[in-house]
Amino acid sequence: TRKIVGSGRCVEETGSTQSTWGMAQVDQVGNVNVSRLSATHLTGPGGFIDITQCTKKVVFMGTFTAKGFKAEFGNGQMKIIRDGTVSKWSKKVLETTFSGAEAIARGQEVIYVTERCVMKLTPKGLEVIEIAPGVRIQEDIIAHMDFQPSVSPDLKLMDARIFTDKPMDLKGSLFGTSLMSRAQFVESSNTLFLDLCGMSLLKDDDFNQFAGDLEELCLQVGRRFHLVANYDGFDVREELSKRFVDLVSRLEKEWYLSATRYSGHAFMRRKIKEALTVSEGTAPQPPAQ
Repeated sequence: TRKIVGSGRCVEETGSTQSTWGMAQVDQVGNVNVSRLSATHLTGPGGFIDITQCTKKVVFMGTFTAKGFKAEFGNGQMKIIRDGTVSKWSKKVLETTFSGAEAIARGQEVIYVTERCVMKLTPKGLEVIEIAPGVRIQEDIIAHMDFQPSVSPDLKLMDARIFTDKPMDLKGSLFGTSLMSRAQFVESSNTLFLDLCGMSLLKDDDFNQFAGDLEELCLQVGRRFHLVANYDGFDVREELSKRFVDLVSRLEKEWYLSATRYSGHAFMRRKIKEALTVSEGTAPQPPAQ
């Protein structure tokens, strides 16, 4: 049996939590227009309206100005050569394709990302939370808006790696394979908590580092202990699966009094269920220190 469902329903059923979109026009209360570029230029929004209302976090991206914008990037800095002749930041959008007020009411997190700054939606309107290195808040940002955004008292610089021509190593930053910062041993319950969420073992080097760190953690504890591990979003390349299972099975025999593994990912549970027991659900967290 087949059924046809709307795009919003698809997002809800697949559990997507974030969506990213372009933006033609944004106003002071966070409304976004992507469907009417002028009085005579209309563009169908497609699934934009359904999906933006169903994801917990919505990110809008685009250049700060349009038509003629030019900039240079290098050495971790941004330099504006020429601004566009069209501002995207109006007191009121021509047409509301995304409602800021509705997003606030739904409790959504809404972020607006440009090459020179990042803003977020608050109940009082837009707030600048990050600024590009080399950019001036008044001359390069506020002067090109038809309204006055607030500026966060905790204003941060955007990551300087964005403004270089070198790889950013996002994998290492977001999903590094070092376990040391992801492990917590609770002495009172003799339990080691491991957060493997988002980790990927795709290369031999990834696996070797993972195996070395895991064995080092066992040696640091120095005795048999209970293990609780969160495998949500964890991935092992097929060619490394046997080595991974052999490693964990050996450590289970040598070090673990018990091992409880959690994963909400059905494929991950099927992938290793023959050798390891993986529970469905959310892994318990270690007690606050």
